[in-house]
Amino acid sequence: MNITTWQHLLTPVLIPLGHAYAKIMALRASAYSNHIFPTWQPTVPCISVGNISWGGTGKTPMVSWILDWAARTHRHPAVLTRGYHALPPHVPFHVQAASLPSQAGDEPLMLAKKHPQADIVVDPKRIRSGPWAERTLQPDLFILDDGFQHLAVQRQIDLVLLAPDDLGKAWDNVIPFGSWREGSKALQRAHAFIVNTTGASLDRLLPLATKRLGYLHKPIYFVELFPTGLRHLTTGRSVLDVQKEPYFLFTGIANPERVIRTATALLKSPPEDHLFFPDHHSFTLDDLSLIRERTTSCGAKHILCTTKDGIKISPCSEDPIWEIQTTIRFMARLNTSLWLAEYLEQKIQKG
Repeated sequence: MNITTWQHLLTPVLIPLGHAYAKIMALRASAYSNHIFPTWQPTVPCISVGNISWGGTGKTPMVSWILDWAARTHRHPAVLTRGYHALPPHVPFHVQAASLPSQAGDEPLMLAKKHPQADIVVDPKRIRSGPWAERTLQPDLFILDDGFQHLAVQRQIDLVLLAPDDLGKAWDNVIPFGSWREGSKALQRAHAFIVNTTGASLDRLLPLATKRLGYLHKPIYFVELFPTGLRHLTTGRSVLDVQKEPYFLFTGIANPERVIRTATALLKSPPEDHLFFPDHHSFTLDDLSLIRERTTSCGAKHILCTTKDGIKISPCSEDPIWEIQTTIRFMARLNTSLWLAEYLEQKIQKG
């Protein structure tokens, strides 16, 4: 039985436990806000990108979008990240483009390669890496990755990402009954919300967002992860599609179904077959052999994966493996006349 089945069977027990966990997290947040627990305040603006639930809501693509915005506005940002599954040789660890995935973690390394103008710092204790980065790297902007619950670092802007289910059946279902890390009252700390609409109807989500979040009177942005093309893993060659030839898909992310939808939208057809690995999976030579075998058995001519997956594998030059290139695309907004770039600029200028 999967975790959802267990949650359903144990509902009478898990709901009270969820309420208790939400209260504990509320007390924790209060302890930070009242300075009972130690905090660190950067001397430069800090933008937190986080979520209320565990699982894939698009935090890393959002951090990447903010880094692009920072580059356009001539800022020197530093990203503070715990580096999930990373085993750095020391902490804080300043990620370089040549760092090993096992040391840096897949997402920090992906950000370092894509944004050479930014500094990516891995350390599970960001109250330690923040002051180090401020002294050593002298950024003029901090980005706190997965930071909504990381209250030891004070922030100027708190962006909270939500999945479509967070506004629907998953609303306020706190661990262990659901996937939420805190109760819905915690959303009052947010400065703005970003709803990832990928795979969902915007027409359905607009009234849901108004119902669930409208009373907070905070900006609500609706985005989707939009595919822009493919990049060959070994040659770096970029193409728009694979000319309607069959393809195989593999991925190791928290929401693999979203990758299927993205690939299908880009290539106008679903994969011939697919293989899902656990989130943050470290790919082995045996995994690559299995991927090749499954590709051959289903008659596919190409292999697709995400950039997060591709950064962790070392294929042979003849392997037809392509990374799906994506970007954040804004679809709509509520409770504000400003798009996110304008909103960030305004909030930072106000101080």
